[in-house]
Amino acid sequence: MDRKRQKGKSSPHRGSRSAFRQEDGSGFEWRRFAPHPVYVILALVMLGSVVASLLYPHVEVVDRFLPNLAAETFGILLTLIFVHRFLGQQDRARRMRASVGALRKGNRALSELIHAWSAMIKGSLRHIPGEPILEVETLFAPHMTENLLHADPRARAGNPDDGDRPALAVLADRLVSTQVAFRSIVESYGLSLDSSYVEILDELVDDPFMGLILDLAGEADLDARAWRTRLAFKGGLRETYFSRLLWLLDLHNSVALETARVRNVETAARSSLGTRLSLDHDLLVPMTLPAGWWHEAPGPGSLCAAEIRREPAL
Repeated sequence: MDRKRQKGKSSPHRGSRSAFRQEDGSGFEWRRFAPHPVYVILALVMLGSVVASLLYPHVEVVDRFLPNLAAETFGILLTLIFVHRFLGQQDRARRMRASVGALRKGNRALSELIHAWSAMIKGSLRHIPGEPILEVETLFAPHMTENLLHADPRARAGNPDDGDRPALAVLADRLVSTQVAFRSIVESYGLSLDSSYVEILDELVDDPFMGLILDLAGEADLDARAWRTRLAFKGGLRETYFSRLLWLLDLHNSVALETARVRNVETAARSSLGTRLSLDHDLLVPMTLPAGWWHEAPGPGSLCAAEIRREPAL
C-alpha cells in the first residue's frame, strides 16, 4: 500500500519539475538560436528577388538585375551564417574552458548538499522502503522530503565525522558552506557560465526554504513539535526548493558534459596511481548514492521524534 501511494505521489514532482524547466530552460535555448534580424532581411530580399524574377521575366530591369541580386544575397547570407556560427562556437568553447574551475567547485558543493539532505531524509524515515532508494531524484521527490517533518531537531547525527552534534546543526553548517560556494561561483565565474546556470545558483543562495532551515537551526529551544509545525506550513517552499535543486543538478551535469568535450586534456583529473581519468570525472555530480549508503549513519528512523517512532507504521 505504501509503495502504491509513493508511486502515485511521484508524478506531480516530475510534472512540476518539467514545467519549471520549460519555463526557464526552453526560453534560454530559443534565445540562443533565435535568427538574427540581418539574416531575416537578407532572406526576404533573396526570396523577393526570386519571386519577382519568376513573375516578371520579360521586364528588362527585372531580368537584368534581380537574378544577380538573389545570387549575391544568397552568397552573403551563407557567409554570414557560417562566420557567425564559427565565431559563436569558438567563443562558447573558450567560455566552457574558462568555466572548468566553477564546475569543479559546483561539483564539490552539490555533492556535499546531496550528502547532507540525503542523510537528513533517511534519518527521518520511519522505516526502510521495500526497495531501498539510491537515485537522488527519487529521494528528493515530495513524498520523500515530507518525511523531514518527522525529524527531531535535537537528535544526534550519529556519524563519527560529525561528532556528537545534532543532525540539524550539521545540516545547517553544510547549507552555509554551499551558500558560500555558490556565491563565490556566481561572483568569480558569472561571465563565463550559462545564464541559466548562474540564475539558478543565485536563486538557491537566497532560497526561502534554506533560510527557514537556517533560522530553525539557530533556535536553541526548538523542539520536535515546533519543528513539525513550522515545516508543515512551508510545504510549498520545500517542494520548490528541491525542484530547483534537482534542476540545478541536471543543468550542472549537462554543462559539465559539454565542457568536457572542449577541455584541455592536461587539466583532467588523475587517479592516485597517476593515470588520467575521464575529462568529466571531476565535473559531474553523481546522481546515484553508493550501494551501502542505507547502512551508514544516521540510520532510518534514528532522527525521528520519539512520538513519531511510537506511532504504528501505515
